[in-house]
Amino acid sequence: GRQEDVAVISQEAQRAARIVRGLLTFARNHPATREPVQLNDVVNDVLHLRAYEHKVRGIDVQPVLMPGLPEVTADQFQIQQVFLNIVLNAEQAMEKCDGYKCLVAVTRRVDGRVRVSFADTGPGIAAHELDHVFDEFVRLQSRESSRHRAGLGLGLAIVRRLASVLDCQVRVRSRPGRGSVFSISVPMTDPP
Repeated sequence: GRQEDVAVISQEAQRAARIVRGLLTFARNHPATREPVQLNDVVNDVLHLRAYEHKVRGIDVQPVLMPGLPEVTADQFQIQQVFLNIVLNAEQAMEKCDGYKCLVAVTRRVDGRVRVSFADTGPGIAAHELDHVFDEFVRLQSRESSRHRAGLGLGLAIVRRLASVLDCQVRVRSRPGRGSVFSISVPMTDPP
């Protein structure tokens, strides 16, 4: 109903304001807060933020979150920005795709790190474009079609910058026609 629409608009406006505040904070290089963070919660928050859009766009979202995931020490807001920008990029990649649209979010523990992966069923990225996927204002185009991959400008560039601030490793695996997987590995607070 109308009340739900108003609530969604209000939520989205607040989220946009938070993103802008985050960019300003980031631009001014304010020291980030370091605190124990449960990445399953951050993934759930980001998916919840985008749930309305996913429903409207017909994207099937499948979280596969490891129970008892160890905590990491990080700035929760910055980690949220990283995940949010990757999810926004995945949404845009799938926007012009025909057929089944799916976003799978996976959390795992791997060698003293927590790995969070987002896999989409978008058009994929050609091998020669993978090196430039985190460049600012990049617009990638699949060779076999005129579908655009990432027109988000700063989105993935922010991912790379924040990842370096947070001591995370960011990787992307992709093939044209096969979708893309973006993975972020964050050091555990108390590795075994």
